[in-house]
Amino acid sequence: MSKAKAKLLPFDAARYLTDDAAVAEYMTAVLEADDPDLLLLALGDVARARLAFPAPIREAAAKMLF
Repeated sequence: MSKAKAKLLPFDAARYLTDDAAVAEYMTAVLEADDPDLLLLALGDVARARLAFPAPIREAAAKMLF
């Protein structure tokens, strides 16, 4: 009897960072880990999550931040 291998999909945290509360919780957990490499990866996740929004939303957010 052969076992079928389960195919795992790569995990992408950016898919789950859909609002400010999710980003805050994620970044809090990352900062508590006190790992600079993890922090860099998490910042990339947040950036990708934010870039996934449509252009008008990104532009409005940029105006509010800068």
